[in-house]
Amino acid sequence: MVGRNTNIYFQEKTYNKFRQVVGAKVSRFVNEAVEEKLAQIQQQQREELWQKLIVERIKELAKDYRPVLIISNDERNEYGDSAVAVPTTTDDIKNILPVEVFINNTPETVKEELRNFSKLASEVEEGLQNIQKEIKGLNKTIEELNAIEGELKNITTGLAELNKTGEELKGTGENIKGSLDDLGELKGKIDELTKLEIPLIELEKSLIKGGEGLEKEIKEKIGGLIDKIDEIKQIACPYCFN
Repeated sequence: MVGRNTNIYFQEKTYNKFRQVVGAKVSRFVNEAVEEKLAQIQQQQREELWQKLIVERIKELAKDYRPVLIISNDERNEYGDSAVAVPTTTDDIKNILPVEVFINNTPETVKEELRNFSKLASEVEEGLQNIQKEIKGLNKTIEELNAIEGELKNITTGLAELNKTGEELKGTGENIKGSLDDLGELKGKIDELTKLEIPLIELEKSLIKGGEGLEKEIKEKIGGLIDKIDEIKQIACPYCFN
């Protein structure tokens, strides 16, 4: 075994290899050790700073409360029996809950702030409820508008059908008008035939009274014309000339 103070001798080649391998490991070890140490120092400094700030804050808050909070036993004599000692270690300070410490000694200003916060929370809640009501109202309005839109579509469809029916009625009316015109024209012709019928009847009577020779032939001709006129009347309008 090599002693603590024993010199170690290497051949030059072996020594260079030793320096190359072991030196790198030693260097890495030293660097890691230094970084770890620095991290520990920084963490410790952070904890000390954090503890210092917490302690100062507790001291500041303690001025407004009774019983008085103190940080160390060295300060107890300043406050007497009304003082309450508070542990100063980091873990103990982390466990301090201001609400629990000060709940029975809340000053009026804090109570007022709590009341204001409670009032504000109630107003916010009420505002949210109103918004929810408005949203429900809007949803209902949207449903009503959708229903109205559906009705308007139905009305539009109905109007389109009415327009179509109107066009058909217009066409039918034009046809009826044409038929009436034709009927009027036919009636005019029938009237002319009727006017012609009277002279024929008179002529027939005259021939019956005084005609000789051609009486029978002419009478048959006139009777045929009268029958033809009656036939045309019945075809044109059976109910008009009964």
